[in-house]
Amino acid sequence: MPTNRPLPPKDTLFRPYTPSARRVAGTRSSLIPTTPKTAPTPSSFAAIAARSGSKFHLSSINAHDQRFWLGLDTSSQCPRGEAHCARGNVTTFDGGSDALSMSVQVPGGQEVYIAQDGALGFSLAHTPPGSEAIASKGFAKSEGRLFGGLSYVDGGFFACPVEGSPTVWQIFVNISHFRQSWSCVSFDVLTVNTTGIGAWEYV
Repeated sequence: MPTNRPLPPKDTLFRPYTPSARRVAGTRSSLIPTTPKTAPTPSSFAAIAARSGSKFHLSSINAHDQRFWLGLDTSSQCPRGEAHCARGNVTTFDGGSDALSMSVQVPGGQEVYIAQDGALGFSLAHTPPGSEAIASKGFAKSEGRLFGGLSYVDGGFFACPVEGSPTVWQIFVNISHFRQSWSCVSFDVLTVNTTGIGAWEYV
């Protein structure tokens, strides 16, 4: 069941990644970048989960441990010796016209995909989605007066609570392989356009 996936630890922001540096957090990232970004990309956007009456209403959707979450901080890294990394404390995306990717500086980029169990995930740098990916196309971003929106052609988005962590939800897509639990909640994805790259890479 989606709710049984173990909670990943949290990477310490703005520090080169090492496994021992991760720790669990239940805070939310700011949706608006606070420092200038390199190589502006007008198509970039942040995403927000909207479900009136839910505990996660208007929470930011954050990348962490190759999956997407509500209630966990964004996890990113910058290689040692790299002087011009984006700050990396906000999860941002590129695309949304069929394909979707992370807004990153790392060569080769990072693709967003749907795993066999319906989990929304992202690939490692330099690496296409592996055999666990069932789909990486079918995303559609729309523009609105205050917010945009993001949808998937074959199903809606669900937030499933993580066992033992009442303020953390993992994000799934309601495809045929998704085994929905009674505790999972559907939601809409709102988007906020940004003007720069989000991170060197997300981890």
